Amino acid sequence: YSYSDATYNHKAVLVSKERSIIAIPVQGSNGKNRSEAIVYSIDFEKGFEEAGSISSKNERGFYDRIERIIYAKDKYYAVSNSTIIVCNMSNFEVVKEIEL
Repeated sequence: YSYSDATYNHKAVLVSKERSIIAIPVQGSNGKNRSEAIVYSIDFEKGFEEAGSISSKNERGFYDRIERIIYAKDKYYAVSNSTIIVCNMSNFEVVKEIEL
């Protein structure tokens, strides 16, 4: 199964016209719980293309799920109830994980 807060809360979706991106937090299970923020690039000729994703360790199940994604300068910040995952926008490399 898959689930996203974006199905009922528009604030869960990150849209940036300036950066030509849209990002959606997604939770699901395919035998193992997963939580990630999937970032898509938007191009009017090519449409949507997955640019990358940021994954939570999701060790505490529902409590660790990524609920929001924001950006500042050249970093993405994926926010869950327990952690903020900071990664580079260019290559999605995790720079830091901040425990809350």
